[in-house]
Amino acid sequence: MVGLLIEMHHSTILVLALQSQWLMMHTNIILLSYASLLCGSLLSFALLVITF
Repeated sequence: MVGLLIEMHHSTILVLALQSQWLMMHTNIILLSYASLLCGSLLSFALLVITF
């Protein structure tokens, strides 16, 4: 992840919005939220399978 951040700093052809520091934070938070939703879905599905 640090390597990607360094790559983003070296790249000058990107649009200004893609060079923002907020992009990395939002990407990580969205990835973490999708992972937690997936874990919750799998756990609830496993509970349904075990119960019935």
